[in-house]
Amino acid sequence: MAMFAVFFAAHIWRHANQVLLLGFDQEKWVARVIVIEAACVFAVFWFMLHAHTHLDFVYAGVATTIAVVTGWAFPKRFRTLLHEVDTEDSIESHESTGLDQRTTPV
Repeated sequence: MAMFAVFFAAHIWRHANQVLLLGFDQEKWVARVIVIEAACVFAVFWFMLHAHTHLDFVYAGVATTIAVVTGWAFPKRFRTLLHEVDTEDSIESHESTGLDQRTTPV
């Protein structure tokens, strides 16, 4: 049961970061990474089941695969996107006159 908890935590970590990336319109990039992750998870799952390992080891293998493929890639991409947005905001704030460009003078 403990290995299922580890798998569940890895899955939730990936899912939370996936949702954050989808908020930045990164659907194609996320889909490509998920397909790679799914292929890796399937390979590990198939190998573990055919090696007649205990279910705890299957959960541990799948959790490790999730952590290795998307556990670092999604947060890294999210931090990069946040940095790009922060850089754009700081450039705009330096160029701003303090007036909103979209308003019309009264």
